Amino acid sequence: MVESLELIFRLIVNVVNQGEINSLKNLAKLFAQLLSSNSISWNVFSAVRMADIGNSYSGEAYFTELFKSLILLMGRDAVKERILDPSLQQSFAGLFPLNDGEYYNYSYCHFFFAEIDLYDVIAPFEESLRRGIPV
Repeated sequence: MVESLELIFRLIVNVVNQGEINSLKNLAKLFAQLLSSNSISWNVFSAVRMADIGNSYSGEAYFTELFKSLILLMGRDAVKERILDPSLQQSFAGLFPLNDGEYYNYSYCHFFFAEIDLYDVIAPFEESLRRGIPV
């Protein structure tokens, strides 16, 4: 069952830009509940790329709702701690495209995380880039 839910999460990421916004927001709330209760692994974020989020309004709405719901369910500090967890850094690499050479992805990353009140999660990734080491 868990593997099926994780597969669905990954499949949704691939079509999120084509979805109807209210349906996507409901799916985001479902997955936030599953993630916050550790019913599915946070490794599902390995399927997410910042370019996917900013590619359309529906993609942005889905991920904004997902993170806002996570913050509501877990608290801002717990979500931040999870994102910065060293064992999950590979899974979150696509959300922090700070070294992909694409200015749009870089600036959108700042905008997105500032909008959902998680701007300070970007700082450790930027610092690691300056030092040339992974987070």
